[in-house]
Amino acid sequence: MSSAQLLTATIASSGTVSTVVDLSQFSWLALEMPASLDSTAMTFQAASGAGGVEAYKAVTGVSVTVAANEIASLTGTQMASLVALGKVKLVAGTTETAERSITIIARA
Repeated sequence: MSSAQLLTATIASSGTVSTVVDLSQFSWLALEMPASLDSTAMTFQAASGAGGVEAYKAVTGVSVTVAANEIASLTGTQMASLVALGKVKLVAGTTETAERSITIIARA
């Protein structure tokens, strides 16, 4: 099995949407939450990049329950959807009161 790669998605203070992460090269994913986190759920946005425009839209059917200082796993179907979409953003269910860095544990 290949070694894990760690990617970071950052949600700004007073924000809900993270920076973009490219998941297209991976097949296994988990989310490691920071020690402080206001949200209890994460959803995702993705962009097709059609016509050279990256307009991010909600990804239907992919959400995960999260908790501070824990690792959240995704189902095989959820992982396959996100990897197929490539560039994604995490969306916190609650406005974060400080900047949050979420580590994505990924394997090729």
